[in-house]
This record gives sequence, structure tokens and C-alpha cells, in this order.
Amino acid sequence: MKGVIIYNSKYGATEQYAKWLSESLEWPVYTPETLTYEALEQAETVVVGSSVYVGHLRIKSWLENNMGRLERKKLFFFVVMATPHSERPAQLRCAARNIPANLLRNNNAFFLGGRLIKKRLSWVDRLLVKMGARAEKDPVKRANMELDFDRVQRTDLNGLLQAVVPKVVAEVY
Repeated sequence: MKGVIIYNSKYGATEQYAKWLSESLEWPVYTPETLTYEALEQAETVVVGSSVYVGHLRIKSWLENNMGRLERKKLFFFVVMATPHSERPAQLRCAARNIPANLLRNNNAFFLGGRLIKKRLSWVDRLLVKMGARAEKDPVKRANMELDFDRVQRTDLNGLLQAVVPKVVAEVY
């Protein structure tokens, strides 16, 4: 086995990206709960994906618990979030707060568009979104937080695929 993809998703966007990566790379996909010690040990390259929930990567504690195993791997992250690509500094701060420093290396974190469809959210998550919008001081950002969006696009994976296996992007897309 050349590599594995491990992801944690709450509403499906991160899972979709993980499945697309699996199709392109022909690598198995796991959640932290389904990943075996043997599969992780055999992998040379590990791609870790997580959605951001209230500013925290859903996979953060798993990363902290598996730091020793991950340090020895070729490692890439994909972070699925609502923060638009135009706000790169905010994306980088989120990664730095959530990915252990010894795992976050030069250019190994990729930020992918997320999805927010309020009718699919739990009532608690709808409340959190509403509270977050009310707390936002910028009126444009506040208005945007009130809207549903779906920025999940397969083409967003091109940069990550190019970094993981440089020839894949030209062959697949």
C-alpha cells in the first residue's frame, strides 16, 4: 500500500473530498474509527482531511494521539472550511491552531471549500451559526453567514493531488 486517506466529516463535504481523492489516487479511505494500526504503519504517505467545526478541526485529538506515528510519514492535510480562499491568513491561523507544529510542514496543508445547508444542520448547529453571525462585526461577512452555500468542487483537489503525486493531476483532470 502506497498511501491512505483518513478523514473526519460531520455533514459530508469532507467525506466527498476523501472519496474523490481515493478515486484519483486509488488509495483506501478510513475514518479514525475504521483505521487499523497495520494500515497506518504500512502507508508511506498519509492524507488527513477534516472539517472545521467552531474553529476546531474535528480530527485534532486523533492527530495529537497519533503524532508519533504520523511524524515518520509523508503527510498532507486538507481542511474543509467556510472561510473563503480570499481570507488565506485566517485559514493559516486555523491550521496552526489545530495541527501539531511538528506535523504542519511547509505547504502540506490545503484548504478546500465547504458546504453549509442550514436545513441539514442539527438545531444546535443552526443556533451556533446564528450566534456566530450575530457576533460578526463586518456587515458583509455577517450577511454572508446567513446564507446557505456549497463550495465543494472536485477541482479544488488539484493542488493537493499535484503535491501528493505530481503526475496525477495531468492524467486525471
